[in-house]
Amino acid sequence: MGRGMPPIMMLLAAAALVFGCVHQRPLDVARLASAPVCRPAKEPSLVWIDTVDQWMRWRTIAAMPEMGGSDPTAAGMDFTTHGILVMRLGQRASAGTRMTLITSESVQQGDMAVIAVRVDDPIPGGRTAQMTIAPCLAVRMARAGVASIRVVDGAGAVLGELMLPRPRM
Repeated sequence: MGRGMPPIMMLLAAAALVFGCVHQRPLDVARLASAPVCRPAKEPSLVWIDTVDQWMRWRTIAAMPEMGGSDPTAAGMDFTTHGILVMRLGQRASAGTRMTLITSESVQQGDMAVIAVRVDDPIPGGRTAQMTIAPCLAVRMARAGVASIRVVDGAGAVLGELMLPRPRM
């Protein structure tokens, strides 16, 4: 017992260090648009868009006036290197909830993009319009080396995860 750590324990500790410490780097992500109502979104969900055709189909069912329904390639969007992630919070009972991208805390860990957002809910007991909303946020994200996406709130709670399809050739 007094001779130090047994060899198997040393091996397990070394493996935990190697596999537990995934290389982390900043993620190329930027806000595109947000909306208080994003149809259809009864439940929280993530939508990955990686072609102009997908965007044109998707935008017809979403209400994101900041995007103006325009072709994102006209605004410099390059679907060969980037995609659009739409994060939907699902239906909420009152107005005032919004989602904000936290760029400084969004990182790439191995082949997973971890996107940090802040969800601001109205103050309990405060005056807000009583209406059903479904907030959403659309971001442009680099695709290189990313196989999956995890969206977390400011406290680190997982809001959603998504496996990405293989890149188109």
